[in-house]
Amino acid sequence: MLDLMRKKAGSWMIKFILGAIIVVFAFWGVGTYNTSRLVTVATVDDEVIPYEAYRETYGRLMEDVRQRFGGELDENMLKAMDLKQLALDQLINDQLLINEARRLGLAVTDEELARAISAVGAFQNENGFDPNRYRRVLSANRMTPENFEFNQRQAMLIGKLRALVTEPVKVPEVETRQWYDFANAKVALAYVRLDPQQFSEVAVSDEDVQRYYEAHKEDYRTEPMRRARYLAFRPERFQDQVAVSDDEVAEFYASNPDMFHQEESVDASHVLIRTAESDSEEAVEAARQRAVEVTRKAREGADFAELAREFSEGPTAAKGGALGRFGRNQMVKPFADQAFSMKAGEISDPVKTEFGWHVIRVNEVHPEMTRPLEAVQEEIRAQIVERKARLVAFDAADSAWDAAYDEGSLAAAAEARNLALVETELFTRSGQEVAGIQEPRKFAAAAFELGDGEISDVQEMSDGYYLLEVIAAQPARVPELADIAQAVRADALASKRSDLARQAAEEMLQAARQGETLEQLAQAKGLKVEKTDFFGRQEPIPAIGGARQISEAAFGLSETAPWPEKVFSANQSWYVVRLAGRRAADEAGFDEQKERIAQQLRQQQQAEAFEALLAQLRTQSKIEINREVLEP
Repeated sequence: MLDLMRKKAGSWMIKFILGAIIVVFAFWGVGTYNTSRLVTVATVDDEVIPYEAYRETYGRLMEDVRQRFGGELDENMLKAMDLKQLALDQLINDQLLINEARRLGLAVTDEELARAISAVGAFQNENGFDPNRYRRVLSANRMTPENFEFNQRQAMLIGKLRALVTEPVKVPEVETRQWYDFANAKVALAYVRLDPQQFSEVAVSDEDVQRYYEAHKEDYRTEPMRRARYLAFRPERFQDQVAVSDDEVAEFYASNPDMFHQEESVDASHVLIRTAESDSEEAVEAARQRAVEVTRKAREGADFAELAREFSEGPTAAKGGALGRFGRNQMVKPFADQAFSMKAGEISDPVKTEFGWHVIRVNEVHPEMTRPLEAVQEEIRAQIVERKARLVAFDAADSAWDAAYDEGSLAAAAEARNLALVETELFTRSGQEVAGIQEPRKFAAAAFELGDGEISDVQEMSDGYYLLEVIAAQPARVPELADIAQAVRADALASKRSDLARQAAEEMLQAARQGETLEQLAQAKGLKVEKTDFFGRQEPIPAIGGARQISEAAFGLSETAPWPEKVFSANQSWYVVRLAGRRAADEAGFDEQKERIAQQLRQQQQAEAFEALLAQLRTQSKIEINREVLEP
């Protein structure tokens, strides 16, 4: 049995079963356990955290990470995330919070628990909460109602404590205003750019190259590489081996009604006359009058697409204003309300949204409907064929694995089944060197988990199933200088030129801080002073780009202290900068943004208050961790 589970661990069937369990744990937390039978990983004020709780929480986090990063996930990323510690911290934090909630006398009544569970969509049918469905869903995920309700009560108890801590948090308007002024201030810079390429007369000797190589060896370290051979089992090659009956099609249709239900939608075009939040009432009215004129021309028979090309200020102007087919929730509410109240061929009066004034023409109206079986049966048949072919492909891959395992050779399994054994070139963990595979990074990750000559389990990927065998492993290494001399010489030269540009920039800044003008200094070196437009803290610097160090320094400058302490590197050049102007936040914008800012600040401060509570509880509580159990 253990060998079978190990062999099948990479298959989609096992992943499906595990995934179903993990989904429930991710939503509700881990189940309750008979702690007397299990190893303890930690105690929190004498409350036991069992190993099973830790294992399930770690499994949930691992699955979340795999789904988020897919084939990009590698060993270094996992190490940086430290999921084992994260899982343990989550369980300890939950127990701390539960203990504190109990100390404060908080509780979840049976009525509260019943209301919360009955509101869960997974437990409902068309008539509301269904007790039979409730038990079936829990049973399918290996949970009992008792365990589930215990976990739900604990989660609700923590929620009550959170509300007790965070609800009192208020943000005074003066604080909101300070944040607004800080976030919306703008500055402009004068600057001189020193390009290392200006020092073209510089050369490097063989000794310079040797010294540079010795100082930067690690920069030239190659990545570890693998060469593999593999068998691919792609579902489309097995489609001729499956059949689908009419009964199967009908059953699929009856079991998936939502798949064939179509919400109401419209196909429309529009002309947009833009306005901005900062526009005056007169400017907004002038824009509306232009939209009124477009409406008049359209209703008098002018070609709507041509009107859009001529007058629209939106991104669809070049397409004649065509928006295509969309549902009610895909558009902002005023636009959707108008479009879904119209008949095909109608032209609307101007409609105001946050983007400006719209003139809408509805081309087609598609009412809500359920597509009939006759219209979708071939589509369903194709889906079932694809699903069955994938099962057959897996069985073929699994059978080949058995043969390879018995023979100790992937080549023997391929020969016995007349399969094409494909050999790769050397590739890195990124897998970008592997051709002909839809998920090369995932392929490479599987290969790097194997030893030389080791055969993988069945690997599921988006285009099918794979069996891999590593046939060569090349470790990371630093090449000899002779092998990369040309590249090192180029890097040494670039470094020397950059050092000279930096030295020149530093001399210029020092002279400027002593009273010489930036313009005089630049002219003496055959350079010129440039000026940026005004920019905000979170905006790229005009003509320079996203140079965070320059931006942060710029907002620390003032009229009395216009020079920074140092020069800056950006875009492979060096910059000497000086404050050229400062602009306060726009007064008119505060009233429009203060509610949003206050809400953001409140959420941030609520999170900080809750984290402060956790930190306090950790300090004053007795927490003991069994590290031996956590080590692999």
